[in-house]
Amino acid sequence: MTKIEFTKKLKNVGLNKSKFAKLSGENYYTVLGWGRTYKKEKKEKKVLKVPIWIDSWLENYEKAQKYENIVKNISTEIKS
Repeated sequence: MTKIEFTKKLKNVGLNKSKFAKLSGENYYTVLGWGRTYKKEKKEKKVLKVPIWIDSWLENYEKAQKYENIVKNISTEIKS
């Protein structure tokens, strides 16, 4: 996943990098570095890849948010 894809996926589930870092337990500066290209030596470049587990984490987060909304709506209907 690229840095742009990661940022879009965060936005789609209503998160920013700061909130994601807090929820996932990752260091904020590590999250900022994902997808960036670093020069290791003069000619050699290294890309800090976005971890593979991010996709499934975001999918589960999105499902959990939907579930919480359903429970909230049902609770509101029951109370009415």
